[in-house]
Amino acid sequence: MIRILLPLAVLALLQFAPLFADQVQGSDLGGGEVELTGNDYVGNSINCWIGQNFSITDDCAPKGGEKGLGIFAASIALAGAAV
Repeated sequence: MIRILLPLAVLALLQFAPLFADQVQGSDLGGGEVELTGNDYVGNSINCWIGQNFSITDDCAPKGGEKGLGIFAASIALAGAAV
């Protein structure tokens, strides 16, 4: 049971916990820092994989460069560990 729940808990933490702060300018809220979650980086990629489009390029690419790719790789590894 713990073999399934622990990776899923870490995956949920990785997706929804505030991980990074980024400077935002010219938005509706003005300027300043906004906290980004893992879902902000890899939400499109995961939606593509759920829709059976197994690509990490073009529209399905993780955002944020290496940070996004690392979060995506960790998400896939944790999901695989829970199976």
